[in-house]
Amino acid sequence: MERNIPEQNLTVQSVISGFILKQIQKIPELHSTAYIFSHQKTGARLVHLYNDDANNLFSIAFRTPVSDSTGVPHILEHSVLCGSKKFPLKDPFQELLKGSLQTFLNALTYPDKTVYPVSSQVEADFYNLVDVYCDAVFNPLLSENTFFQEGWHFDVEDVSADAGIKGIVYNEMKGVFSNFSSHVERKTLSSLFPDTTYFHESGGEPEHITDLSYQQFRDFHRRYYHPSNSFIFLYGNIPSERTLAFLNTRYLDSFSPLKVNSAVETQQFWKTPVSVSIEAPAPKEEDGTATVALAWIFGDSTDPVSVLCGRIISHYLLGTESSPLKRALVDSGLGEDLDDISGFDSEIKQSVFAAGLRKSLPEKAQEVEDLILDTLRKQVQGGLDRELLEGSLRQVEFSLREITGSHFPFNLRLAERCYRSWIYDGDPLAHLAFEKPLSFIKEQYSSNPSFFADIIRKELLENQHRLRSVIKASSEMGTRLEQQTEKHARELTKDFNLQDKERYFQLTKILLEQQKTSPSQSALATLPRLKKSDLPLRGRQVPTEEIDLDGVKLYAHPLFTSGIVYFDISFD
Repeated sequence: MERNIPEQNLTVQSVISGFILKQIQKIPELHSTAYIFSHQKTGARLVHLYNDDANNLFSIAFRTPVSDSTGVPHILEHSVLCGSKKFPLKDPFQELLKGSLQTFLNALTYPDKTVYPVSSQVEADFYNLVDVYCDAVFNPLLSENTFFQEGWHFDVEDVSADAGIKGIVYNEMKGVFSNFSSHVERKTLSSLFPDTTYFHESGGEPEHITDLSYQQFRDFHRRYYHPSNSFIFLYGNIPSERTLAFLNTRYLDSFSPLKVNSAVETQQFWKTPVSVSIEAPAPKEEDGTATVALAWIFGDSTDPVSVLCGRIISHYLLGTESSPLKRALVDSGLGEDLDDISGFDSEIKQSVFAAGLRKSLPEKAQEVEDLILDTLRKQVQGGLDRELLEGSLRQVEFSLREITGSHFPFNLRLAERCYRSWIYDGDPLAHLAFEKPLSFIKEQYSSNPSFFADIIRKELLENQHRLRSVIKASSEMGTRLEQQTEKHARELTKDFNLQDKERYFQLTKILLEQQKTSPSQSALATLPRLKKSDLPLRGRQVPTEEIDLDGVKLYAHPLFTSGIVYFDISFD
């Protein structure tokens, strides 16, 4: 059934609570109307995907490119949620989990951005969450002890023993870098993008995390966590005016504009392919094996046609048991199975396509490379399997439309789609309004059956920005990394005298005590609480129509499902 797309009585160029409305666009495929705003004073960007969904989302993102692997964006992501000016609790995040009706509450560090999303189906609760999160990102306490606890510190539990290094992010990243798959992903990204922020590890490499000072940590926040560098995404049925007034009055209007140089660099394409080879920690039974993979920069992630074509081609080549590249690799005997690096990724500025085998052998690297390239050539020359390709096209379209089916809620997945282009100064609606690029692709394929084969030829076979990576499994590498970490700690602490140890012993004691200490009642009282009157009197009512089909009862629920029909049959 046709349903009216929800919209608001707003006009382009109108000013609402310090925001100017730049654009209005209906997006029928999402049963939403998009409103694009700019904050006049600070330049903060805001998109509201307005619809009749009560599960409202607020997400604020900051571009956070890095020039080193100290992990400062990751440490900040942890630290801003350790108390703020209005809410001086050591862990408001956990308190919100206990006392809120949130449907999502988290913070996410990406290679080039940091995102803070919250959602709730109760309006009062939604604004409570937005208040806590905005104060966290704009007015965090960022005490030195928070930096020590979340980032890194010299750990002395006994002045007669050697000092060590601890910290939540430091320990977390030690675990990440003890994982073989993490090395495959990291080496691929850093090698494909040597001239950009992606060369560095935004999460932090243990031996570089200790290079980060408290002042650098504070400076990074001051530089990037500013409304002028913010991208705010709203979703749901709360009118824009309410949230704009809330944000402007409580936070944005108190800031002056700031010129922020946070643009993410574009990697220039190579003229010849590159090969890299490293060792990575793995279980002893995998010694001697290797992951061998090819990876390409595929295209521009701000271009929805390029991204959709990349997804369709990836699914066709690798996504099913019948996929030609997957079959060629798995049946070759050159390795055990596809490596997790295989597939298409458009979560960074330039998309990546990769294909590789795990538990192959280093000496088989050339054979694996030849097999991948030969398989692609055969597909281009002989023509793609029409039935398989059209199945991939349908699968990608289904995934665009499907509201459920992910570990992330639908509203957050839409925020991610928006950021995919918006963060790089592209059209924020490029990946949300998917009908137009999808129709264009279908039309191109219908009029030119070699449309996808031509893309494979251009973006893969003729593309010289190709990386061959050989990541060799080594059980000794884990031991060497641990020894290297210990040696690094000894180097940093070798000149410690008794006075130094005593100072860090006291710090260690304070940090341990802080972890055990419960928040004071006065601190807890600062957190906004829901009242009984804030809660809806009735739960959500699902519209139901009863239809009699030759004595069989059919119950239909006329809800927005983005063109997908869900059909269930029950037998008595």
